[in-house]
Order: sequence, then structure tokens, then C-alpha cells
Amino acid sequence: MAQEKDDGLIGSVKSGIIGAIRGVGEITDAVVDTVSGSLVNTIKKTGAVGGALTSAISDTVRGAIEGAVDVGGDVGKAAKGAMVGVLRGSKEVGVEGLEAMSTTASTAVESVAKVGGDVGGAAKGAVEGALSGAKDVGVGAIDAMSTTASAAVEGVAKVGGDVAGTAKGAVEGAISGAKDVGVSAIDAMSTTASAAVEGVAKVGGDVGGAAKGAVEGAIGGAKDVGVGALDAASITASAAVESVAKVSGDVAGAAKGAVEGAISGAKDVGVGAIDAMSTTASAAVEAVAKVGGDVGGTAKGAVQGAISGAKDIGLSAEDAASQAATAALEGAGKVSSTAATTVRNALTGTIAGVKVVLKEPFKGGQN
Repeated sequence: MAQEKDDGLIGSVKSGIIGAIRGVGEITDAVVDTVSGSLVNTIKKTGAVGGALTSAISDTVRGAIEGAVDVGGDVGKAAKGAMVGVLRGSKEVGVEGLEAMSTTASTAVESVAKVGGDVGGAAKGAVEGALSGAKDVGVGAIDAMSTTASAAVEGVAKVGGDVAGTAKGAVEGAISGAKDVGVSAIDAMSTTASAAVEGVAKVGGDVGGAAKGAVEGAIGGAKDVGVGALDAASITASAAVESVAKVSGDVAGAAKGAVEGAISGAKDVGVGAIDAMSTTASAAVEAVAKVGGDVGGTAKGAVQGAISGAKDIGLSAEDAASQAATAALEGAGKVSSTAATTVRNALTGTIAGVKVVLKEPFKGGQN
């Protein structure tokens, strides 16, 4: 009986979404109204609480996404509409805001991933929707973007979906939505990158992919909010690897992904990819050194990321490794001589089959 009831709610919402979109042709508003109304009616009729309440939200969102997909609708707009609709309905029936955001984001992205859709667009829409509706349910903007980004990447990781694309979309959504709610773009980048990578780490997912996507998203969205690409890369990489270090996660994988994201992100927006690579390597190692994390592993990961991306920016693997290693050493040296020594030792020799040639950037100019 429970399964029939769940299928009934999903099917009912799905049919409502299809009819509404075909009737008015506007996805976001159609989804908002249908989701809000369906959720309120379901909760009032069943008195759902606890797990049943979570299931009601999840089934409502799943029906909305499936309906939008069936008519070829934009899943990003559908995810945004689902989030706003759930929050509007939650306010009416007294559901806790952060719980509603988390369930909505996770379900929306999972549903899109299962049909091979644009998970990045779904994550972006979910974060934008959460920021749009946060104030109405008594949730701060920072908490809204953090909760939504974490749930989105955690959800996609559980179903083996595109973690990098989801993290990228979440950061883009935070940047675009933050300016409308009085949050700085820098805080949006940092908060969302940290939450996205931490969310993946919780389920043993691809932290490197999450870090890569977060950095790409930050660089791509930076130009629209007056933040330099190199600053965006530095801020996001620092937040991503620091969050992994604090939970004793795979800092090497996170650093590798961050550097790869800096290279590809910079290339996409026409910014110097070599500078982005070096800036990110330095920032990642410095951030981990400040929290007492594995600076040697972080530095190795950064160099591996540089080697991986070298061919895309016309560098030899040897030159890329040398520049990233030197930048990593510089980042460590900003924190302590002990950190610098650890990085120097870690990078001596060969990494990923490439001989690393280290320079001593922080000794230059001394007498």
C-alpha cells in the first residue's frame, strides 16, 4: 500500500506539471504552484511527520522533475521551481526550512542524474531557489547555499552521477543568487565549494571531481560579479582542500582536482591558465598548512593536476610540474619553514612519471 501511495503522489505531481507547462509554457512558475499545492495537500491529508514528511517532499520533487523532463523542459528551471515550491509549502504547514532544502536538492539532482540530464543545471537551479526562498522560512543565505550544495553533490554521488558538474552548478548558482540576497560573491564561492566537497567526502565520493567543478564554477561566474579569475580560483581551491583536510579526507585528490579545474576554467574564460594553475597550487597548499593538514600530499596532488592538464595549455609535463611544485613550495613557505621542508621533501624526485625540478621562490631577493 505504501508503494502505491508513493507512486500515486509522484504520478499526480508529474501529471500536474506536464499539464501546467503545456498550458502556460512557463516552467518555473508552473512547477512552483504545482509543487507547493501538492505538498500542502498531502501533508494536511496524511499528517505526515518525520520520515513520512521527508518522503512526501522527495516524491513531490521527483514528480516535478520527471514531468519537466517528459515535456523537454529545462531541468534547471524545474529544480529552482521545485525548491521555491517546497519552501513555500513548508512555510504554510510548518516544516523546518533546512530539512526541506536538503531533501529537495538531493532529490532533484538524483532524479536528473537517473535520466542522464543536466545535473549541473539542476544544482544551480536548486541553489538559486534556496537563496530566493530562504528568508521566508527563517533560514540565512549562507546556511541555505551550504545545505543545498552539500545535499546536491551528496545526492549525485550516491547514484554515481557527475559530481564535478554538480559542484560546478552549485557554485554558479550561489554566485548568481548571492547578489540578490546581499551576500558577497567571495563568501558564496568559499561557502559553496567547502560544502560541496565536504558533502562528497561524507559518502566516500570523488572529492577531486567536486573540487574541480567548484573551481571551474567559480572562475566561470567570477566575471559577472566583479571578481578576478585568479582570486576566484584561489578562494575556491583554499576552501575546498581545507574542508577535506579538516575531516582527514583525500587532500591529494582535492588538490589535483582544484588545479585541473583552474586550468580548464581559465582556458574557458580566456584567462592565463598557467597563472591560474600556479595560483591554485599555492593557495591549496597554504590552506592545508594553516590547519595542520597533509601538506606533502596536497602538494603532490597539485603537481599531479598540473601534469594532467599540461597538454591542454601547451606546456610540457615537466614545465607544468616545475611551476606547480614551485608554487606549492611558495604557499607552504608563507605558513612555516616546517611546512616548506615537508613540501620540498614530498616533491623531490618523480611524480606521475615526471621528474620535478623545484625552485626556491621565497629566497629570491634576499641578501
